Amino acid sequence: MEKIETARLCLTLASDEEMERIIAAEADTEMKKAYGEMLHGAREHPEIREPYAMWLMKLKYKSFRVISGSPAFT
Repeated sequence: MEKIETARLCLTLASDEEMERIIAAEADTEMKKAYGEMLHGAREHPEIREPYAMWLMKLKYKSFRVISGSPAFT
């Protein structure tokens, strides 16, 4: 499962590259560490990546817009 869609929302499993960008942009050291552990788990267990990786939430309007506090996706 890499994508979950409803009429107004799309949840997409983040790629390693997307997760790396979020980690690089994160200023909080504890969050950076937590995100790094998530990325490590996703890489170590690709067959069950979903519980480890980040999920990107996008609203469906005229175009997709990522909702996130990370500057990498605003």
